[in-house]
Amino acid sequence: MVAMGAVLLSPAGAEACAVCFGAKGQPVTEAAGGAIVFLLGLVCCVMAAFGSFVVYLHLRSKRVGRGAGGAA
Repeated sequence: MVAMGAVLLSPAGAEACAVCFGAKGQPVTEAAGGAIVFLLGLVCCVMAAFGSFVVYLHLRSKRVGRGAGGAA
């Protein structure tokens, strides 16, 4: 209880870190920005792969349906 009160009353403990404060040019801020860009790129790649798989399944179903329709 005393430790929690000391942390809450100390002004140095309330300061934001370099990322939260938005200090430009800091290595931590640049690394966080790079991580965000990397993760956005990863999400786009996964979505593109999923979309291409759906297109592949659609084209394959048309090809199989066309072959089965001619044989019947």
